Amino acid sequence: MIKVLQDKSGKEYYTLQSDFYIELIFPKYLLKTIKEAYEQKFQSDKVLIEYLNILEDTYLNIKSKVKSEK
Repeated sequence: MIKVLQDKSGKEYYTLQSDFYIELIFPKYLLKTIKEAYEQKFQSDKVLIEYLNILEDTYLNIKSKVKSEK
C-alpha cells in the first residue's frame, strides 16, 4: 500500500500506491465481554439483554448511515 521514494540527496518520501477502504465490522469483542459477564453473573440477564439490544441498534444505525452516504 505504501511506496518509499528517494530523491538524489537520499531524502525519503512516502506515497500511497492505492486507495484503501475500511469496512464497518460488527464489534465481536463486545459480544465476548457480554458473554463473559453472563457466564460469571456480573450483571443481571435483563441488563445484558439491553446491552445486546443497544449494540445491535447502534451498529445497524451506523451501517444504514454509511450506506445512505454512498
